[in-house]
Amino acid sequence: MDGKTRAIVLIKYKPMIEEFKKAIAEERKKGASEARIATIIHYVETSAFDIDPEAMEMMRLELAEAAKATSPGTGTVQ
Repeated sequence: MDGKTRAIVLIKYKPMIEEFKKAIAEERKKGASEARIATIIHYVETSAFDIDPEAMEMMRLELAEAAKATSPGTGTVQ
């Protein structure tokens, strides 16, 4: 995926990514374990979406990064 296409896809999905980040942060505030967060990410990764596989891979990486950004620990999802 070229840079221009990536930028367009990110603009389109930015609101969803931000809401996902808020939802993960809220789960963490409620005491969700890293295993629970990983399960949520896995669900997103494996759910059937009508989206180009290359765009889906980019979204997977963005959502994982959003989840990592909310981690109070090392910044990695275990």
